Amino acid sequence: KVYYTYTINGAEPADPDGTGSFSSIGAGPGFDSPYIDLSGIGLNPGDVLRIKIQGYETDREPTAVQYITYTIVDNCNTPTFITNNPGTYNNDTAVTIQGEAGTAIYYTVDGTQPQIDYATGNAGNANTTKMSTGSSFTLTQNHGSGNTVVRAVAWQAAKGKSTELSGNYILQCATPTMTPGSDASTATINGTISSNTTGTAIKFTKSAAGLDPVTNGTTGTSFTVDQNLDDNESSGKTVIQAYASRTGYLDSTVASRNFYLYCATPNVSVSAGTYTSTFYTTISNNQSGSDLKYSFSSAPTRSTGTAYPGGSGVNITEIRTLYATSSKTGYRTSSSDTISYTLKCQTPTFSHSSGGDYFPERSINLYCSTSGASIHYK
Repeated sequence: KVYYTYTINGAEPADPDGTGSFSSIGAGPGFDSPYIDLSGIGLNPGDVLRIKIQGYETDREPTAVQYITYTIVDNCNTPTFITNNPGTYNNDTAVTIQGEAGTAIYYTVDGTQPQIDYATGNAGNANTTKMSTGSSFTLTQNHGSGNTVVRAVAWQAAKGKSTELSGNYILQCATPTMTPGSDASTATINGTISSNTTGTAIKFTKSAAGLDPVTNGTTGTSFTVDQNLDDNESSGKTVIQAYASRTGYLDSTVASRNFYLYCATPNVSVSAGTYTSTFYTTISNNQSGSDLKYSFSSAPTRSTGTAYPGGSGVNITEIRTLYATSSKTGYRTSSSDTISYTLKCQTPTFSHSSGGDYFPERSINLYCSTSGASIHYK
């Protein structure tokens, strides 16, 4: 059995006598490892605890008295992250940990508990790093399965170890961005792909409907769209999908953009309006290889409308609405240049330019400069 006596902020306690007022609490975690529970005696930081311990056993001499003095100290304050709090970052990240003045910071990045060699003040194992309070270290990769758990404590010799600070950091490649800014063009698109994370590799796919670049990607940072791989003439497109990767980082999310080529809207030479004679109007655009078509009923498609004949153009001989488009394989068909024309006969003229009284009778002729016009009078 173990007997003990103690004083708090007092003189040296009396030797245990084996039968005194301080009863034995028996053996502790193991029968050969007795312990004393002092959790209820009300100690405060700054108190000096003096204990005497002696072992007794029936029919044996007692052990020598063990005399131990403890000074109760306050624990260090829990340190804090003061730059780059736990979270997700797209580049190597400096982490600064601040403790109270005079402390050292002990941290790990592998999720294990920091260890301190209290005899020397050094790190207690190979996984623990010691640094001055307010110092920084840089995370250059994820140390766990897609993340890094930082655990840290503050300590100085005059105080107890702080409670633990813990934070979860994730390094992930930034989602790629693509140029040009516009998704649409009347000519070949030459594009680039980049990530704001330094040191990444980019993989991408080019397809009609989207193809996973993680499993099917080609390494590169530039692409060309010279036709719509989805060749629907009204909604055709080419889908570029890309992701970024780097050793020690999580892969980025997949970026996806739809690019499309379209035919330029043609230009009809004669503006809409009212005209007093038939005429020809021409249709043109500056896009090489596109087919010009026109119709008087609706916007032409690849399979409808009349091919523009070139030459002098389209003859407008009556009131008409002219629809003109351009189309090309691998491009969306253009919007229509739609022009409405009204043909109106010239106002007739009289052979005698002024009215009046005439004697004897005479004939008056009516004329219209519009060819083929019929004149009506009353």
